[in-house]
Amino acid sequence: MPSPSVRAACRRLPSAAQARATVLPDAVYGALTSEFDPAFYARQLALPLQRFSERSRLRLLAHYITVGWREGKSPSAQFDVASYLALNPDVAAAGMEPLRHYLVHGQAEGRPLRAHTAPQADAAPLGRLARLGLTPDDVRAMAPWFDEAFYRRAWPVPALAEGEALAHYLEHGWREGRDPSPRFSTDYYLASNPDVKARGVNPLLHFVRSGRLEGRTHRFAGAWRAQWLARVQGLDARASAWRRPLPRPLCQAAELDEALAARLGDPARVAVVIALLQDRYQERVGGVQLCAQEEQRLLQAAGHAYLAINPWQPLPGLDTGVADDWLCDVSIDGHCLGTARGRDVLAVLARRLAPHRCHLVVHSLLGHHVEWIARLGEVVRFGQRLFWLHDYLSLCTGYNLLRNDLSACGAPEADSNSCRLCLHGAARPAHLERLQALFSRLSFRVIAPSATARALWTGRTQLPHASVDVLPHRTLDVRAVTRTARPTGRPLRVAFVGQPAVDKGWFVFRDLVDSLRRDTRYAWYHLGATADAHPQVTQVDVRHTPDDPQAMQEAIAAQAIDIALVLSPWPETFCLAAHEALAGGALVVALASGGHVAALVRSTGAGHLAEDEDGLLMAFRDGSLIDAVDRHRALGTAFELRSSGLSAAALGLIAKACA
Repeated sequence: MPSPSVRAACRRLPSAAQARATVLPDAVYGALTSEFDPAFYARQLALPLQRFSERSRLRLLAHYITVGWREGKSPSAQFDVASYLALNPDVAAAGMEPLRHYLVHGQAEGRPLRAHTAPQADAAPLGRLARLGLTPDDVRAMAPWFDEAFYRRAWPVPALAEGEALAHYLEHGWREGRDPSPRFSTDYYLASNPDVKARGVNPLLHFVRSGRLEGRTHRFAGAWRAQWLARVQGLDARASAWRRPLPRPLCQAAELDEALAARLGDPARVAVVIALLQDRYQERVGGVQLCAQEEQRLLQAAGHAYLAINPWQPLPGLDTGVADDWLCDVSIDGHCLGTARGRDVLAVLARRLAPHRCHLVVHSLLGHHVEWIARLGEVVRFGQRLFWLHDYLSLCTGYNLLRNDLSACGAPEADSNSCRLCLHGAARPAHLERLQALFSRLSFRVIAPSATARALWTGRTQLPHASVDVLPHRTLDVRAVTRTARPTGRPLRVAFVGQPAVDKGWFVFRDLVDSLRRDTRYAWYHLGATADAHPQVTQVDVRHTPDDPQAMQEAIAAQAIDIALVLSPWPETFCLAAHEALAGGALVVALASGGHVAALVRSTGAGHLAEDEDGLLMAFRDGSLIDAVDRHRALGTAFELRSSGLSAAALGLIAKACA
C-alpha cells in the first residue's frame, strides 16, 4: 500500500477529468507528449516509478502544465525550466509555460534552451551542421528522432566518421530514402507533404521546426501495418520474386537409384518413412526443421530409414506446374542425394521401396505438387499416412490464417466478404479443390500438435480424413527449484525470441521498445538466428543444430532473461520457442489470440496474456510484469522439456518411453 506521503503526492495531481480538460484540447498536445518524460517528472514529485497508468501519465502532464513548471519542475532531463526562463526573461515576465512556448515560438526564433557549455571537442561536427543551416536548438530538437546506432546499422555508409551520421542524413541520406530512426519515415513524410518535397527541404528538419506543430504526422498513421499493406505482394508476384534458375546438373534416375539402393540396406530390417518437408531441414532453422532432425535421429537409432523430399523451388503455396517436371530434393538419413525431376523420383521409389515397409508423413505442403503426392500414394504402398497440422495451409493459401498476411481471420468461408478483401481470397477455392482430391485419395490420419489446433481445424475443414489425434512436439514436466531474487536495481530483461518476422510479432515488439525507450526498468533483447537491427535491442545469435537442439533454452538461461515475448498474431498450432522459454526460466508474455501459445500460458500459469497491443504496453507501463516475475521467482517453479517422439512414436516405430 502506498505511504501517506505518496498518497498525498497523488492527491496533488489533477483528476482524470481535469487532466483531459487541460491537456487534450491543446493544439500542440502531440508535441508536448513527445517531449514529456513521465518517469522523470514523477521522480520530482517523489512518486513511485513502478506503477503509473496511461491515465496517470495524462495527470502528470496536466500537473506540469498547470502547477509544476511554476514550482521549477522540468518536463524532462533535456528541457530545464529554470534555465529556459532565466535565458528568456520576457517569457518569464509573461507567465507563459516554457515548454509550450519553446515548441510554438522559441525553437523557430532560435531561442537557447540553456547556456552553452559544450566542450570544444564538439565543435568540429557542430561546425559541419552549422554550415548546413542548423542551430544548436535544431540539433537538440532532432535528438529524439535521430538514432545514430540505428542509422549506421540499417543504412551502412563506408568510412563514415563517428558523430557524422546526422550530417550524412541531412546532406545525402534523406534524398536516398533513408530513415533517421524507426520513429520517422522519410518516404512517408515527403509523400504526404508534397509542399515540403517540392521545396527540397529535409523532412526531419521541417518536422521538428514546424511540421509537428502544424499537425503533420511523421510516419504512416497505421505505423508499420500501413507500410506493410502498401508493400505486400500478391501470391503470383511473390512466387516470381522467389524464382531460382534451374539447378545444374540434375540428378538422373540411374544415379538416384544407385545412391538410394546403397543406403537402404536390408528390406527385412528397415522401415522407410517418407517425410514431405518445405526445405532442406538439415540446413534451415525453424520448428518443423527441428522436428525432422529429431525424427531422423530417433528412427535411425531404431534401425529405420528417413527419406525426406522437399521442393527445390520455394513457393508461398502449392506448385501449379506439371507434376512430372516438378523439381525436388531427395535426402536419406540427412544425406542429400540430389535434385531430380518428379517423374524420375517416382520411378526410382516405385522400384526401390517395393520390398520395404513404408509410411508417409506430410510435415508441409509449401512448394509441393499435390497431384505428384497423390501419384506417390499409387506407386508406393504406405502402411500409414500422417498429415501434421504445423500450419493451416490445408485451410487456405495463407498458411497462418492472416488476412493480407497481417490480421487474424479465423478461416471464414471461401466465398465470404473477408476472403474477397484478402490477397489469398482469389486463389483459395482452387487451392481447396486440389486438397480435397488429395485427402480423398490418401485418407490421412491427421496429427494436431495441440488441442487448440485440432479444434480450429476440425471446426473449419471439409477435407475427408481418417482421424484427428493430438500429439504435442514437446511436453513440460514441472519441478521445484530454489531461485535467487532478481538483483536489486537490475532492469527486467525482456527478450523477443525467434525469427524477426511480421507473423511472429516482430513489429509489435519494435513498437513496444520505441514506446518504452525512456523507461529504465527494462532491458531489451532479441534471441534468434536472424538479426534485424534496432538500436535499443541487444542481439544474441541463437542457432539450433542437430548437435545443439536446446540452443534457445540455454541462451535464455545464460542471458538470465526474465520475460520472453511470443507475440504471434495468428493462432499458432504449436510454439517450441514458448516451451523453451519456460524451460529456460523465463515467463512468457503473449497475445490472447496466439492459439496454442495462449493456451500454454493459461495451463502453466507462467506468464501473462494481453488482449491487444494496448494491453501489452499497459502491462509494462504499470509495472505489473515486474511483480509477476518476482512472484514467479519466489514460487520456485521450473519446467523441463520432454519430447513426444513425434512421427516415430505416432507410427509406433519406437516405444513412447524412448522419446
